[in-house]
Amino acid sequence: MVLIDVDFPALGETMNFRVDETVPISGIIDELASLVCQKLQEPVGFQTNSFLLCNADTQEILNPEKKLAEYGIENGTRLLLV
Repeated sequence: MVLIDVDFPALGETMNFRVDETVPISGIIDELASLVCQKLQEPVGFQTNSFLLCNADTQEILNPEKKLAEYGIENGTRLLLV
């Protein structure tokens, strides 16, 4: 498990999450997108595969089929959900 900071530009917010770095990034994106919908009080009525998770420091788009561990993501890493 790693503690990451996720920026949500659409919300203008940054939130901290503890995530399992060994699960596919697509699963993490699904969870984050669901949280955004809850925050906006909107039903999940879109394809979560339209979101991307990016490393804010390296500006690299993370492949949804890979795992955070494959990118060396560690505690305190800042990611963007766009």
